[in-house]
Amino acid sequence: MDFAAKDTLLGLVRREAAGLIGLASESDTWEAPTACSNWQVRDQVGHMIDATEGYFPGFELARANQESTDMPIGLRAMAARLDERARSHRVLSQSEALDRLQSDLDTATGIYESLSAEDWMGMQVLHPSPTSPARSTTCPPSSTSTRPRSCSRPTGGSAAVPLAATRRWPIASVRCPSRSDGESDVRD
Repeated sequence: MDFAAKDTLLGLVRREAAGLIGLASESDTWEAPTACSNWQVRDQVGHMIDATEGYFPGFELARANQESTDMPIGLRAMAARLDERARSHRVLSQSEALDRLQSDLDTATGIYESLSAEDWMGMQVLHPSPTSPARSTTCPPSSTSTRPRSCSRPTGGSAAVPLAATRRWPIASVRCPSRSDGESDVRD
C-alpha cells in the first residue's frame, strides 16, 4: 500500500470504526446473533478489543527490533483461543466494552497516523498470535485472514510482514472461530 494512500485509508478506518461502534451501541443489538454462528454482537466487539490490543506489543517489538516468542498452536486451537478471548469480554457492560474499543482504536489510529513513509512501507509488525494466555490489556483482527499469504514470513508463532501489507485493519475482517462444524468463516 503506497504511503500516498495513507490519509484515504485512515479515513476509511475511522468511518468503519464509527459504523461498527454505532451499530453495537444500539441497546437491542448487544446480544443479537451475528453471521458468526456462535457469537453475539458483544463477542465481535470483544474480539475487536482483543485483536486491536494484540497489535500494540507488535509495534513495540518492531520498534525495538525484537521478535515474538509466541509458538504456533494450529488453526483449530487458535480458533478456540480467539473464541475464548472474545467471550472473556462479556464481563464488561456494553458501554464499558464500547468505550474500551473506542480507546483502543484511537490509540491504534494514533500509531498509524504517526508512521513515517519509511515505517509505513518497511516496518515489520508482528501479527497478533493467540498463543499465550489471554491478554488483559495488552492493533488490526487480527485474525489469520488479515495476513496476506504472499508476504507471510514466520518468526516463531507470529508472522512479520511489511506494515503496509497488513492494511486489512481490525474493522475490515472478522473471523468466526466457532462454527458448529469446527471450521472458521471469514467475513469481509
